[in-house]
Amino acid sequence: MNSKLEQKMKDAILDSTTYSGVKFSKSKTLSASGLNDDILPLVLKYRHGLGSQKVIEQNTLGTLLHSGLENAFNGHKDYGVEKSFKMPIGDTGWSLTGHVDLIDFDSNAIIDHKMLKTKKINEIMMMSQPKKKLEDWDDYQWQLGVYKLLAETKYGKTFESYISAFNKETSYFKKDADEVSFRLIPIVTPTNEEVMAKAISQVNEIKKYIDDNNDNEPSQCSNLFFSLKYGKPARPMRCRKFCDNSNHCTYYQKFAYHRKKASASDLLSKLGI
Repeated sequence: MNSKLEQKMKDAILDSTTYSGVKFSKSKTLSASGLNDDILPLVLKYRHGLGSQKVIEQNTLGTLLHSGLENAFNGHKDYGVEKSFKMPIGDTGWSLTGHVDLIDFDSNAIIDHKMLKTKKINEIMMMSQPKKKLEDWDDYQWQLGVYKLLAETKYGKTFESYISAFNKETSYFKKDADEVSFRLIPIVTPTNEEVMAKAISQVNEIKKYIDDNNDNEPSQCSNLFFSLKYGKPARPMRCRKFCDNSNHCTYYQKFAYHRKKASASDLLSKLGI
């Protein structure tokens, strides 16, 4: 194996798929994907920023898909490709940001590209009805709600929201594949007023922890995903796969310390889970 060539290719892929959002610390911005996130990772991101990705992960493949789709739609008069937006969050001094994959100006449609498994696609197909309670809205619906608010504020007209779902479990070349490889799914989102109220609430919570003399951490994340390996819990999947600041998180460091010594049941008990 030519390890030098392999590393050269990996470096090129990582350079071309680097995160396009705000990475530095002390940035008073709230992204669309962070609107419904736990406060803890948002505070850690404010304090420490985001590091550079060192290995090829699932999100790398997603970014490569986005690059291909960007090339496919660029140059078509009806489409706006990879549009970035920013607006103030009330009088908080913070900004709400969003990076929209595709806008179809002819159909007044906002489209977000996702690589997903069949189970998640089926869940998303149920997002065509409004929710009775704010806490029932899915992360994707809040994210699309931010895009809708930003685009409608920018262009002064109403947009519909969609997810273009690419099924990563199927292939046209598999004879036994009975799932659709691509779907364009309409998404109902919270109202613009609900999105802005949510953004103001998130920022006000973050502000409680970002004073210069305040090094306290918010409560641990609500949706940790544990898995078992060799009779002991492996690192939480959320921390391992989705958090850029787990090395700065006292909850995760506490988990890592106890994981070496405790059985599965004892560990979860020690962590209060």
